[in-house]
Amino acid sequence: MILIITEQKSRNIIDEEIMAYLADEKSLDGTVDLIQERASILVSAQF
Repeated sequence: MILIITEQKSRNIIDEEIMAYLADEKSLDGTVDLIQERASILVSAQF
């Protein structure tokens, strides 16, 4: 159950950050950094 929740939340993070990148609000490097940072926080909080 935790894995499914974490997977969905991870997908939401990616979707949010990709949308900002595609709207030209963030650079590619900034987008990748934010996805990595947010995903790390999510995984740390879950386990």
